[in-house]
Amino acid sequence: MKGAIAIALVAVAVVLAGCGRSDYGNDVSFDDVTDTIALAGLAVCDTDTSETLPPDAVEERAYRVASDCSEDDEGTLVVATAYDSEGDRDA
Repeated sequence: MKGAIAIALVAVAVVLAGCGRSDYGNDVSFDDVTDTIALAGLAVCDTDTSETLPPDAVEERAYRVASDCSEDDEGTLVVATAYDSEGDRDA
């Protein structure tokens, strides 16, 4: 089971790589993140919004994802951070 999660998370990482570091010519939203997680065959079990943001970030969400959101599957944490500009992100 954990091997399947690892493979699925690699798939999420590969898919998110295409939208995760936006060139700011394309709009990428938190909905895109959750859609990508679902496309990888995973479920979002919990979502938290961070109150302590990285420098220059405007919003950050942490998603606990798993192949199954049962009590037995602790899942894995995926963090998505939003910035106003490419310069803020790369500062």
